[in-house]
Amino acid sequence: MTRSVIARRALECVLLFGSLPLLMLWLIPAAGWPWLLAFAGLACIAAVSLRGPCVRRCWSRRWSNAERAALRAIGVRWLAVCLLLLAAILVLAPQRFLDLPREHTMAWLLLLVSYPVFSVLPQETLYRWFFRLRYRPLFGRRWMMPSALAFGWAHVAFLNLLAPLFCTVGGLLFAHTHQTSRSLRLAVLEHSAYGAVLFTFGYGEFFLSGPLTG
Repeated sequence: MTRSVIARRALECVLLFGSLPLLMLWLIPAAGWPWLLAFAGLACIAAVSLRGPCVRRCWSRRWSNAERAALRAIGVRWLAVCLLLLAAILVLAPQRFLDLPREHTMAWLLLLVSYPVFSVLPQETLYRWFFRLRYRPLFGRRWMMPSALAFGWAHVAFLNLLAPLFCTVGGLLFAHTHQTSRSLRLAVLEHSAYGAVLFTFGYGEFFLSGPLTG
């Protein structure tokens, strides 16, 4: 890859992953964020599929040994994080524990069903699958940390410190899963599992773009 191509790729990375969150924050109403995210994910699929394997192969292939090994590690890690999140909410803000399922049960159930498809899948497509394939020439094997930082930065639109912090750490975990297993579906599964816990335990207000009713 020539220097000019690398320079253009670096500029593209900055504009896409640095400017998009600010665009969401300044110009787009909160109700439009999921649509923008879905569009960005689809655009990345189209851009990469034109010059490489189609993303559909990430879902249709048989489960590999690397995926099975990663799945066990994901389960252990998820359980440990769940215990930490549970202890933190009970100690620091017990009044928030289970607030979403208690006060907005139907919205909570709908969120659990729709979140993996309409939020997690576009995010993982964009920040893990596309980021690794597109910008690995820039970062090499160290692409995971830039991916995690970009993922955390994307959540500044929620205007709180907890969302970017949690998502930077989570992004590093999801990037590691994607790197070791080469599996987009495992990253989506892991991301969805953590999201379900956050929304259930009482952290949902830090990751929602608008009020819930019902």
